[in-house]
Amino acid sequence: MKLLSHFEANNCLTAVSLTTSLKGNLKNMSIFAGNSELMLNEITVQSLTNLTQIHPAILLYFYSNQCAPCISLRPKVEELLSGEFPKMKLQLIDSQNYPEVTASFGVFTFPTLVIFFEGKEFQRYSKYVSLSQLDEAISRPYNMLFEV
Repeated sequence: MKLLSHFEANNCLTAVSLTTSLKGNLKNMSIFAGNSELMLNEITVQSLTNLTQIHPAILLYFYSNQCAPCISLRPKVEELLSGEFPKMKLQLIDSQNYPEVTASFGVFTFPTLVIFFEGKEFQRYSKYVSLSQLDEAISRPYNMLFEV
């Protein structure tokens, strides 16, 4: 098993990418931790559905590593969530590694951010994502949910 990771000193958000070899087939798994809590060790439609039901506030970030906006937007979204919405969980989904999961969530362009509150899809942003618009959209329901 090969482990590639970057751990931030402040322990706000930790991204880990695992590549394992199973009978000669490479399998990638993304794990994303917010406040040191591991989210998923294997991404499936069922595990993401369960995740949206378990956590009161979660953002699913569908991306592709060949997508320049995906790469440049990701750290900004991570910073926004850790700074303004620390109780909101973030799950990264590499769409190239999980095409069936991506399709089942109706994602056909990248980046796509899907926001869930209390198990229900609240908002979806694709392609052109404004951080100020994202901040504004999350603020009210987040503050109501967590009584900030």
